[in-house]
Amino acid sequence: MQKDFNKGVEHYLAGRFTSAERAFRKVIKRQPKHGDALHLLGLIAVQTGGAKAGERRIRQAIAAAPQSHIYHGSLGAALRNQGRLEDALQAYGDALALRDDYAVAWQNIGQIESDLGRFDKAIAAFRKAIDLDGDNAPAHFGLAFVYGQQGELPSAERCYQAA
Repeated sequence: MQKDFNKGVEHYLAGRFTSAERAFRKVIKRQPKHGDALHLLGLIAVQTGGAKAGERRIRQAIAAAPQSHIYHGSLGAALRNQGRLEDALQAYGDALALRDDYAVAWQNIGQIESDLGRFDKAIAAFRKAIDLDGDNAPAHFGLAFVYGQQGELPSAERCYQAA
């Protein structure tokens, strides 16, 4: 089973999603509550246009390993992909409740808050992501966009350069 899982990860990382899915399904057939295989099957679904199916698989992964901040963050991505922004914020909040230094969750919260026009919340989330990971280019870019929307062009320019 570990061999199939490792093969699936190798295919996934190489972008060979069909082969990865086949390998992960072999794992799930033998161990239906294999959190990592369920999670990666969910990510494959989200990345190939099946956000609803991805959400289902990621929820199965969370049921198998509820303390995984990564799984909760991935659920946020699946929900955001479906346009369910408030639900996505909740999923990212759940991820942060498990690990408050999860910079990617903060960055995604910033993006959603920006999309919703809640720029003060977006700025706070982007700053938190950058404080945790100064190399987080999407957070710098998102912060630059928000500053631009607010007419704070020198700040926007600095953030674009940082991105």
